[in-house]
Parts: sequence; structure tokens; C-alpha cells
Amino acid sequence: GLQARAAYNWRSDFLITPRDVIFPFSPIYGEATGQLDASIFYGLTDNISLEAALGTPYKHKIVGAGSIAGTGELGSVEALPPTVFAQYRFFAPTATFRPYVGIGATYAYFMKARGSGKLTALTNPGGPPTTFEIDNKFTYTAQVGVAMNLSEKWFADVTVNKSRLRTDVHFSTGQTQHM
Repeated sequence: GLQARAAYNWRSDFLITPRDVIFPFSPIYGEATGQLDASIFYGLTDNISLEAALGTPYKHKIVGAGSIAGTGELGSVEALPPTVFAQYRFFAPTATFRPYVGIGATYAYFMKARGSGKLTALTNPGGPPTTFEIDNKFTYTAQVGVAMNLSEKWFADVTVNKSRLRTDVHFSTGQTQHM
């Protein structure tokens, strides 16, 4: 059958790249963020389902670490990662707890990339403001979760998703950062 879910997702601090091209051996991090999302599930069988997940964009603040840790916010970007999952759900649909695993195709779409004055001070002192663009990419997302049936029409769901994304950042100063 068809099911729908609305959720709030939280993403903790995460490593963007372990080595910055501007200051070698200085990692760059994204700060913690959250977003609203919605998913639609369709059960193909009692144990196999499809999920389409889409939400509001994640808003990431980009900060330096290592030798540039004290610089503060270097920039910000919004990311929209729509994903389609194929899932295997264990046990019968009427079971109180139904663990599941899934694999999905994700399209990472980046928008509203903005460099700060601090980024310009590091990359192009005295020059025009440094801007950047991040390449959009397809990737895969692994999923592990458990659904708890509260009633015939209501359920609670806890999911951990892990995407492995490798993409490039292109700076207006001519530098490219693989992340």
C-alpha cells in the first residue's frame, strides 16, 4: 500500500574535505543543520517497498579547521538531495517492529553558494570577492531503519542514511577543491 511520512532530519557536524587546496592539510567542515522532509512509500510486496524522499534544502555553513580554525564561517551553501530507495522490510506488515535496509539513488543539487569576506581574505587578499560553485552529482545512499507500528494507520520510524558524495568546488580564483 501507499504510506506517507513527514519528518525533521538532523545532520551533525561533518567533514567536507581533509585537505584544503588553499591551506594544505587544513580540513574544512560543515556545521550541524536540520531540515524538514517528506517521504512517500509504496509497498510492492509485504517485504519490498520503494521510498521517494524530498525535503527542504539543507543550509550548510562552511568553516575552517586546523591552521584556519579561527577564521570562522568561510561560506554557505544549500543542498537539496532527493533520493529514491528500494527497501527490504523484515517480518510481517503487522509486526510491532519492522527493521529494514535500503539502497537509493541520490542527486545532490547545490545552490545559493556564497563565500564570505573571510574566504576572500584567505584566497584573494585585496582582490575581488571570492565566489564558488559546487558540482551537482549523482551518488548512492545506504539506509538502515526500524518502523514501529503504533496502530493500523500510524507508525514511528527511525532511519540512518549514509551518502558517499565526491564532488568538486570551483573557486573564482581559479582553484578547484575535490571533496
